[in-house]
Amino acid sequence: DEFGTAVAISVVLGLGGLATDVALDRFVMFEGSSRALSTAHLVAVLNGIFLAMILFFAAPLTAGLFGVPQFGASFAVAAGISALGAVGHLGVKQIQRNYQYGRDTIAQITANLIGIVALFFAARLLHDHRAIIVGMALQVGVYVVLSHALAPASYNMRCDKEMLFRAL
Repeated sequence: DEFGTAVAISVVLGLGGLATDVALDRFVMFEGSSRALSTAHLVAVLNGIFLAMILFFAAPLTAGLFGVPQFGASFAVAAGISALGAVGHLGVKQIQRNYQYGRDTIAQITANLIGIVALFFAARLLHDHRAIIVGMALQVGVYVVLSHALAPASYNMRCDKEMLFRAL
């Protein structure tokens, strides 16, 4: 049950992310302006909150569908990872239009390595499916922090109607 629950949580978060992906990273790469970046940040945050709310309220049903209704609270907690990831700085994606991949690569690799290490430590301490939540949350959190630290522009969220329509 524990391993299956960990896999189910990973699958639900992954599929939720794919279902709500609006390719904002590619949008900010093609639209190199600060207006596009701040609009994309706003869309990303709204998208992340929307997905987190859906996953949170559907958590009991989702856990039941996977045959582990007793772990509904874990699915609900994991939903917060979607909201956390939504505040990542897209500036590290935008600069890729100028073939500057280093900043995002550093953020991705560091976050992935820390997430894996955290997963193993959490598995040793918790001995259950909650380890995947800890590992994923730390991975996403580290990426968010590093994306902000390594981004060449400040983080803004403004709705520019023209850019909003272009992004969507």
